[in-house]
Amino acid sequence: MDYYSDNATVENYRQLPSKDYKLIIWRAHSALDLDSAYVAISTSEKDGPVKYDQYMREGKLTLCQITNDTNNYFAINPKFIREAMTGRFEDTVIILMSCNGLNDKYLGTAQALRDKGAKVLISWNEWIDSDNNDDAVTQLLGYLIDENN
Repeated sequence: MDYYSDNATVENYRQLPSKDYKLIIWRAHSALDLDSAYVAISTSEKDGPVKYDQYMREGKLTLCQITNDTNNYFAINPKFIREAMTGRFEDTVIILMSCNGLNDKYLGTAQALRDKGAKVLISWNEWIDSDNNDDAVTQLLGYLIDENN
C-alpha cells in the first residue's frame, strides 16, 4: 500500500498506471471544465513559476482552485491521462473519491481512465462533501473487503 497526500504530485500521477495497483482509492479535489466537459483531478502542488510549462502549453495540465483556498493547484485532465501517464491500468479498480467523477455531462476524465485500462471506476455523479464522501467509501470498502464481496 502506498499513501499520497502532500506528495500527490503531477509526477506521481504520471507514474500511477505503471505501479501495477489492482485497487486505487484516489481521494482528491476536482474541478469541472465547463468548456471541455471533463473533471480536472487536483494534485497537491501549487502553481509556481515555470513549473510544468511544457505540460501546460500542451494542454495536459490545468489549474484549479479548491473551495476556501486562494491558491491555484495543478490538475490533470483527459489529455494528461492519455498522453503523459506511463503504462496502463491492468485489471485496476479505481475508487475516485472526487466530486463529479461520473457526472454524465463531464465524462471525459472517466473515459480517459477507462481508455488507459481501468477495469472499474467508482465515483460520484455530483458534488459531495468530505464527511459524506469518507463515510460512504468506508462503508463501500467494508462491504467489498471485510465481507469479501
